[in-house]
Amino acid sequence: MATLAELRRLAPWHEVYAAQRGRSAPAASGLSHEQIVRGLGELAGGAKDPSVATNLPLPEWVRLGCDDLRTWYMEAAQGRPGRATSLELRDWFWRETALARLIGAAGARLAGSEHRALSMFGRRVMVPRVYMDQLMPGVEPYI
Repeated sequence: MATLAELRRLAPWHEVYAAQRGRSAPAASGLSHEQIVRGLGELAGGAKDPSVATNLPLPEWVRLGCDDLRTWYMEAAQGRPGRATSLELRDWFWRETALARLIGAAGARLAGSEHRALSMFGRRVMVPRVYMDQLMPGVEPYI
């Protein structure tokens, strides 16, 4: 899976970040990166109930898991040489990463759910509106 390979490529930069700061943000979801990525992959593939070992409801583990991974990616990006603005980091994440494409694909599947709450979650929470056309083509943010 492209996202798992991307995580491996970014890991050295995340280690640099953690060494420079003396810490890294704790995970809020209680899930490993691999569990989150595989669960998002199952969602993107059409699974209604991905096999993720958690007691959290689907929208909660997805939101917290995506937050965990986005935070980790931003930390890794800050470990790379050079300086980037917050806008440059945000654009890099949402326009260039395999994880953003995976989140968009999972969000598009949720947006198509017959369950109104999941549909709204997919449309309004998964991807910032400014990146929806690229990552979730054809999905309207409002229904």
